[in-house]
Amino acid sequence: MGQENIPSLRFSLFHDSWIKSKIKEIGKIKSGATPSRSKGAIYFTQTGGIPWLKTLDLTNGIIHSTSEALTELGLEETSCSLLPKGTVLIAMYGGFNQIGRTGLLNFDAAINQAISGITLDTKKIIPQFLLAYLNHNVKKWRRVAASSRKDPNITKADVENFVITHPSLLEQEKIANFLSDVDVKIENLAKQKECMQQYKKGCMQKLFSQEIRFKDDDGNAFPDWEEKTVGDILTESKIKGSTGDNARKLTVKLWRNGVFAKNEVRAGSENTQYYVRKKNQFIYSKLDFLNCAFGIIPEELDGYESTVDLPCFEISPLASPAFLLERISQKNFYKKFGEKADGSRKAKRIHAATFLEMPIQIPMLAEQEKITNFLSDIDEKIDSLDKQLEAIKEFKKGLLQGMFV
Repeated sequence: MGQENIPSLRFSLFHDSWIKSKIKEIGKIKSGATPSRSKGAIYFTQTGGIPWLKTLDLTNGIIHSTSEALTELGLEETSCSLLPKGTVLIAMYGGFNQIGRTGLLNFDAAINQAISGITLDTKKIIPQFLLAYLNHNVKKWRRVAASSRKDPNITKADVENFVITHPSLLEQEKIANFLSDVDVKIENLAKQKECMQQYKKGCMQKLFSQEIRFKDDDGNAFPDWEEKTVGDILTESKIKGSTGDNARKLTVKLWRNGVFAKNEVRAGSENTQYYVRKKNQFIYSKLDFLNCAFGIIPEELDGYESTVDLPCFEISPLASPAFLLERISQKNFYKKFGEKADGSRKAKRIHAATFLEMPIQIPMLAEQEKITNFLSDIDEKIDSLDKQLEAIKEFKKGLLQGMFV
């Protein structure tokens, strides 16, 4: 035991100072092992078996499942041991971003050699409190891992000597239960967001395959979709602008994550020609066509510039920019036609002429607008859930900063 401390944010019932303990003073640490893979099904099983965890199975929360399992022989004939439910796990190595990842076993399980299992003296520390404490202090682990070692990692001795600050059991329970309630809200919002995203994905598949159709404002069916080429809808824009040393540059993100101003530390080349881009133009990256690098130029980037590697196109009145972006971003468009155009070439660039020749089916403008308005409503709900999720995460972050010493 050591120095006494008091947190800045606290339940009103508690006034005693917190104390410091090394993990070896409050629990026993066990390391894991990986049975020989050469034994195959003798040691590993796909059905049933004894849960066995790797660092990637650690979720910084309660562990409900594992990606692999051992047979009885896999446990008995190796240095693996079975850890009880309630064991707190921490990753010792497996990549710098994995060091310090945690988990709390919701069942008996074995672990690999990259994980330490902490079986606690529950008269001193409850597992849920330790889990929250370790998650809040993950940077400390990474500082330990990075210090004076060629390969960043933490050792069993590091875990044993890691110092935590803790209050009475009753206060630990209050803190753990309160944070658990916050985690449930976070988990519920995350599930709602995922469900809404899956719902949108399913709707898009049905809408763009024409499995479901909208009707016009009078309740009548819209005409059949027309087969066209992209070139019937888009016209490449080639308005010469500045050279690379003074152009206001923009870039398009992968996976349809938007168009943004490009921040460059160094000036570009005066020998590179840039072209002026206008709001509501369609833009894509030749090099990352197969990575869904598509976007619509937003109003705030009107007049910014890009090279021919990020070609831009004026959109015909036949098409809604929002609909066109959704359609081209569908895998059955960009993957199908992009891979076909790319063939076996090492360079993955899809040139404008190739893109403009790709076939595309589109409905009349009124149906396009009904489709995009419907999808936009879903996006607004997803965005609202995302904002709520980020807000409660920030709330929890503030709580942790005040509730722990």
